[in-house]
Amino acid sequence: TVTIADATNHVPTFAEAVDFETALADDNALRGSLAYVTTPSIAGKTKTTPIDSGSGIMLNQNNNINGYKVVSSSLVPTGKTIFGNFNDVIIGMWGVMDLVVDTATKASSGGLVLRVFQDIDVAVRHPESFAVTA
Repeated sequence: TVTIADATNHVPTFAEAVDFETALADDNALRGSLAYVTTPSIAGKTKTTPIDSGSGIMLNQNNNINGYKVVSSSLVPTGKTIFGNFNDVIIGMWGVMDLVVDTATKASSGGLVLRVFQDIDVAVRHPESFAVTA
């Protein structure tokens, strides 16, 4: 985990961004498909957060922090930032996609509801490949 000093907005400083990278490097995991994933709010605020007091360079330049891609999603829990090697995320699917046609739910309006089911699981191959805000 990496502690972010800004407990209100959860926006990392440049030094804290380097702490994410250092955490992975300490575990020999600073390689692969490295990226930051965070909330849209944090990603937006990093675009207006200077890396220092004089250069005018923002932490997030062109959706990159210190050379690593930044992706935002509302699926990330509030206040969280994840940095890691997303090649170490395993998504397993098995069985077949089950498609069920439901003609009863919207029958009065002549509609049709399709229900789709798929067995999927997600795992992390190497947990040391990820750093998350505390």
